[in-house]
Amino acid sequence: MQEMATKAKGSSKLMSLYKLWSELDEDFKLLINNRTDNNGDGSSLLTLLRLIPGKRVEISTFLLQEFMTLYEHTENDFYFRVCGQQHMNVTLEDVLFLTNLPIIGRPIVPTDNRDQDAFYRLFSERTSLLSLVKLRNICCDTNRNSDERIKAVLLMIVTCLIAPNGNGQNCKTSYVQFIEKLDEVNSYAWGAAMLAYLYQGMKEWKTKDKAIDGFTWLVMGFFFSHFRGLYTIFNITAEENQAHNKPKLAYLIESLGRTDANHHKKINSALQLQLNLVHELLRQEEKQM
Repeated sequence: MQEMATKAKGSSKLMSLYKLWSELDEDFKLLINNRTDNNGDGSSLLTLLRLIPGKRVEISTFLLQEFMTLYEHTENDFYFRVCGQQHMNVTLEDVLFLTNLPIIGRPIVPTDNRDQDAFYRLFSERTSLLSLVKLRNICCDTNRNSDERIKAVLLMIVTCLIAPNGNGQNCKTSYVQFIEKLDEVNSYAWGAAMLAYLYQGMKEWKTKDKAIDGFTWLVMGFFFSHFRGLYTIFNITAEENQAHNKPKLAYLIESLGRTDANHHKKINSALQLQLNLVHELLRQEEKQM
């Protein structure tokens, strides 16, 4: 079970953004928050920074594995089989509800990495591959202008949450074209891109036996939002008291961080009991919407 859970962990890099946010200067954080609150350029993506918890929170690989055992992928269809024969899936509406990302707008179809000058145009960096460490340094460089730093933050968000993968800690040039013009960033359907990337990641997890590429917290949020009994199992209270300016998924991330559910290295007896209750809930009870 340990090996299966490791493969289900996925590659979303929320904690990379946690580290970034902890290192940004307060003036720049204020600029980002003001831009997000006022729907300024890039705010559609900047709002994802509000998913960052107040402390390090790793996704529960064992809980995610329990959810993923319900995932089926055939040649013509893919879905989670729950409560007997019911088929459900993460939808665009779920993405909007959980993250506040736009699900309509201009399509995001990344090209290959042949734009060799992309990082030079943005940051005067002569490279076609930028490490997340270097990108984070650009975000934190107070000698750079705010637009450069905002673009670096946007690329961090895209690399860590929109299209995260397990192939190292690097940012490619594929998505530069969608953030290069700050006044156009909000015109793209970022939520649709996040979901499409996760769909592909789940398919390859199922068919190629690899770790899941994509923002796997979406899967967690999907199950918790549709099966409210999960809140009881993990002793999480209702989210009515959540800050209104945060995506709803932020509440779940914070709440699971306050439980033992985020213990991803080994199973203890308490977590095993919770997983048994989850198993029973998802396979026997009627769907609760």
